[in-house]
Amino acid sequence: MKSLRFLLITAVFSFTLFTGCSNNPVTDANQLDEPGSASFTFVAAASSNFSQIAAHAKVVVSGSGMATITDTLAVTSTSVSGQVSTIQTGSNRKFEVLVYDTYNRICFYGEAFANVYSGQNTNVSMTLNPRTESDTAAGNGTATISGIIQGDSSNTPPTVVIQSPANYDTIFSTDTIQIHVSASDNDGSISRVVFYDNYTLLATDYSSPYSCPLGSPGLGVHEIRAVAIDNDNDSASTTITVTFVSGQKSRSYQINAGGNRISPFSVDTNFSGGSTASTSSSISLSGVSNPAPQSVYQSERYGNMTYTCNNLTSGRNYRVRLHFAELYWNDSGSRRFNVAINDTTVLSNFDIFATTGGAKRAIVREFTATANSYGSIVISFSTITDNAQVCGIEVISQ
Repeated sequence: MKSLRFLLITAVFSFTLFTGCSNNPVTDANQLDEPGSASFTFVAAASSNFSQIAAHAKVVVSGSGMATITDTLAVTSTSVSGQVSTIQTGSNRKFEVLVYDTYNRICFYGEAFANVYSGQNTNVSMTLNPRTESDTAAGNGTATISGIIQGDSSNTPPTVVIQSPANYDTIFSTDTIQIHVSASDNDGSISRVVFYDNYTLLATDYSSPYSCPLGSPGLGVHEIRAVAIDNDNDSASTTITVTFVSGQKSRSYQINAGGNRISPFSVDTNFSGGSTASTSSSISLSGVSNPAPQSVYQSERYGNMTYTCNNLTSGRNYRVRLHFAELYWNDSGSRRFNVAINDTTVLSNFDIFATTGGAKRAIVREFTATANSYGSIVISFSTITDNAQVCGIEVISQ
């Protein structure tokens, strides 16, 4: 009957594996091919009867493309603990836990397989089963242990942002597009930035400023991904989605902020941040030179936000026309905000109501701006009182 008792006695063992962190966790299998690794600390609480059975334990990690790791886990009266070495990311990693009795015989054993992703937590669970070569395993009843492998906090993962093109941007097939990325590492340095288009490797850049030509990817939706890898081989990634369409390069933008397409103004696009609101009230266009259609002034985007107009000619001047109307407040001083174009303030402490002399009256403010080295004009709105606001944006080639 001893063998039957072995079948009934099991110890449940679970742990969590953490690899390099990312503000955009990756879930696709292609991420397995990216470099990345981390150190881990193992701590497991054990019941007292388990500590009477076990004298010591070890964990073994193995897999294709990595050296097999064997680390000792010390057993005390209340816990099993130890340091697990650096584990390389990859698919089908094998985790084995072996627990030994005082006669150095294996009394419990378990194994599990898992994919170790770069920039994503990986959960691994296993059951430790008693081994027949150890008489002591059956004599002490069941033993339940639980554990967690935690990412080494000594290294901070890098950060990475795709600066251009903008997320959800529409790009014409004749455009020459350069992907521009900023990457930094608070406790080290950036080793390289790797660029992908729909998981096809484009290029690797080893020095800042990090960039890569997009080439001619074909019409349709493309997911552009940049992976920054630091000097500790930890990584972080970010993605944007752009759409390539046929036609000539866009030289102007007319955007109905917070609203739908009102010809010649497009649906609200190229924004980051903010919320939308609208009114059915009539808007006075009196005294406005070359106003937008009245419907443009009946919708707004408000809050701290930016509009990024890409695919422009770097170094070229453009006319920027900002359309406003106060849709909510009925007095001056209730809404005040600043506006900057490519980091240069063009409107300071701007009060729509005070400037127009009333609510629901249109006004246009016009400026000349030069497209930056990325071929972009970035318009930023920052709140002072209540919320910044805009109804329409035009960026027109001069």
